[in-house]
Amino acid sequence: MRAWICGFLLLTSCSVAADDRESGLQSLYDAHQWFKLRDAIAGVEAPLFYRAAVACVFDDPQSCEQLAGEFLKSVPPPELAGEAHDLLSDLYFRTGRFRLALSELDAELDVHPNAEAQNALALYRALSQLPEQSIAERRESTIHVLYKNDFVPVTINGQSFKAFVDTGGGISTIAESAAKRLGMAVLDAGGARLGDASGQGVNLKQLAVAGSLTIGNIRLKNVAFQLDAPAGPKNLSNATLSMDGGTPVVTAECNGHKLTLVLDTGMGRTELHASFAKEFPELVNGSGKSGTRFFSGYGGSAKVQTMTLPRVTLGFGGFDTVFRHIDVHMKGSRAKWFDGVLGTDFLNKAREVTIDFESMTVSLR
Repeated sequence: MRAWICGFLLLTSCSVAADDRESGLQSLYDAHQWFKLRDAIAGVEAPLFYRAAVACVFDDPQSCEQLAGEFLKSVPPPELAGEAHDLLSDLYFRTGRFRLALSELDAELDVHPNAEAQNALALYRALSQLPEQSIAERRESTIHVLYKNDFVPVTINGQSFKAFVDTGGGISTIAESAAKRLGMAVLDAGGARLGDASGQGVNLKQLAVAGSLTIGNIRLKNVAFQLDAPAGPKNLSNATLSMDGGTPVVTAECNGHKLTLVLDTGMGRTELHASFAKEFPELVNGSGKSGTRFFSGYGGSAKVQTMTLPRVTLGFGGFDTVFRHIDVHMKGSRAKWFDGVLGTDFLNKAREVTIDFESMTVSLR
């Protein structure tokens, strides 16, 4: 009897430890802490869902599809099944496979209805009417950004054009006049609505389709700005870039602490968010100056409460940069998940910035 009781207690303690560990993984997933989640499951027999999530956000399409598919076959709880469909939908969306993206979004809504997926439905339906995006030609490319701005030379439907590179945009944008001049097909957006930097969002009236687009040594068909990853497993342990839906997210350091930042080449100024204030309360409360700032997006402007810090040092990509008078946004559409936004004021410190979607790394030199 005594041996049986000891064995029961041992099994119970193991079960509790496993439950605690999975609860910790779920907390990292819920908080969109992709780098910490990757490190937490490295080298251990982690639950299938979190392995699938890491593969998806670090843009390993083969493993993402395989692991998420296996997880869905296990008949998981509706909420987790919906999350798996959402991960697959994001993967297909950012690689221009809009019909598959819509199929996964519909599946998500079937098993776990939610407002975020419902709001995306009109956009996905409109995009699913487009021809499938494909890569006609792809070779390693060095893109030269024009001096003192973020424009790069591209060719659309055989005509030269200057494009603004904005990794913070979930979908590429072009003026109606430019689309007509470049001979792009135009169709109705079906009442779709997009989020924007101000948090107010913007209604889309029309979509434009480029039959051919060339940037560097890469030629795409049917309007896409996101590249396909090569087949085969990836080594994710060295990745410094992840994808939160269509948003690039990187990891940086401040005073020995790791931060999760949105990489947004459409933002001129680097900013920090409320989670940074929680991580460094003495710094923010001791030297921060309270104020407000107007933040503009396509949908309009919004007044944001800020704390301005006199000096913060951020390290990223091998560079340490001292920011003077950097704003900490206490609220905002992206402040819920991330510690801040890394803007071009940081990237411009480097002579060369390489964003590699194959290895999922960002390097500066």
